[in-house]
Amino acid sequence: MIFIGFDYKNEDIKWKKIYWLNGEETKYSIANIGLVRNDERNRLLKNLTRKDGYISATLTHHGKQREFFVHRLVATAFIPNPENKPEVNHINGIKSCNYDYNLEWVTASENIRHAYDTGLNKGSNRIRTGRAPEHIIRSICELLESGTDLSFVQIGEKFGVGRNLVSGIYHRESQQKISKDYDFSKYEIKTDFSKSGDLSEKTIYPDALIHLVCQMIDSGNYSLPEIAEKTAVNYQTVRNVYYGTCRHSISSQYNFSKTDKNPLMEDRKRKIIEACELFDRGYNTKEVAVRLELPRSLVRNLYSGNTWVEIAKDYEFYKTKDQRKKHHK
Repeated sequence: MIFIGFDYKNEDIKWKKIYWLNGEETKYSIANIGLVRNDERNRLLKNLTRKDGYISATLTHHGKQREFFVHRLVATAFIPNPENKPEVNHINGIKSCNYDYNLEWVTASENIRHAYDTGLNKGSNRIRTGRAPEHIIRSICELLESGTDLSFVQIGEKFGVGRNLVSGIYHRESQQKISKDYDFSKYEIKTDFSKSGDLSEKTIYPDALIHLVCQMIDSGNYSLPEIAEKTAVNYQTVRNVYYGTCRHSISSQYNFSKTDKNPLMEDRKRKIIEACELFDRGYNTKEVAVRLELPRSLVRNLYSGNTWVEIAKDYEFYKTKDQRKKHHK
């Protein structure tokens, strides 16, 4: 299986067999972090994000195909249910977070009460971007300043606002009069994916899966497309992890971003150094991105001190980043 030889960091991944409705053992296994694996093909299944926000996987057994909720597969395999409660609740309210420690068996009334207690029953009561009250904006700023693990989408859901507003606050493109009082340097942008693999809605790849991607890259035995195929992680995500443009807090722990083994990475490092030099000479992010043909998001995160810190820390623009944020209008 593809997991042999890889030691996971920060996560203890366990696997258990999945059983069909009649109790027969299937060819699939479920992990305690919500991954589904086809044991015969040694491949992870690509989970789907439904319109209601839940994650599902389609399994086949003796020619019959059925869609299963991943959170129920995890709960059935890893969480005791001595009282035979019928429903599974996400403790933190995030439907895509299917770790075993985030799930619990509940009754229908307990599930409804949890939704009201945690404010999850917002429904369509989303605040328009231009009408969000100041206390909501400040709450978002405080959450970003804390370095939360939530993505822009999840922060938006928490406060009943859109992803674009949260992104605009983080990038100082909106609500500057309020956001200037906060330091977002601890927050790392999380990538949200829809079932099509595009940047969109609510599913975030677990840290353990990103560790696996990094370990496979670091081994030098797999190409990026092979890693994407074997792990069911979107190819663009694998590529971005490799280049350090997303999940850098994890990828920076591995040697592939620090060695000479791959010429593509060396070219990216050379451009990062050039970008730092241009920042010190007074170029802005747009000018640097165009001049070096780098993604605007990467250049912006570099300038904000959120990525490639091991290189940027030696340059003047990085040393003055806190002062720039403090006086940003």
